Formats: sequence, C-alpha cells, structure tokens
Amino acid sequence: RVYYRYCADCHGRDGRGSWRATVFLVRPGDLTDAARARGHADQYLVDLIKDGGAPLGKPGMPGFAFHLTDDQVAAVAAYVRTLSQ
Repeated sequence: RVYYRYCADCHGRDGRGSWRATVFLVRPGDLTDAARARGHADQYLVDLIKDGGAPLGKPGMPGFAFHLTDDQVAAVAAYVRTLSQ
C-alpha cells in the first residue's frame, strides 16, 4: 500500500513508469529492469527512497524520510525488488 500511495504516481503501478511523471519532465527508472536492479544494493534503494536522488545523482527522485518510517522505507525497497523478478 505504501508503494501505491507514494511511488506509483511516477513509477506506475507496474514499475515501468507513469505518464504523470512525463508531465513534469521526469523519467523515473524502470523498476522492472532486472539487470538494473541487480546493480544496486539494498542500502542504495533505502537511501534513495529516504533521502531522494539528489545525493546520488538522480535529482528527479524526491526523498520520503519525512513521510515514511524506517520500516516503511525498508518495505518499499523490498517491494521494489519484487518488481524486477
């Protein structure tokens, strides 16, 4: 539910991206790309979700530390992993 509330608007329900993101000229990463998913450690995903993309060179991704608990961030990261399987 957390993914659908905070992530699906940009990343799409299936993880392939949403037209809504293109309105803001943002191209979210394809979360279904297995090769790309293997290239990122779990901590990278947690940091990206918590702090946003700017510290990691991906300025279009907002941070959600203010909105989500650490457990919710970890759950979203785990769910994102399932989208590439």
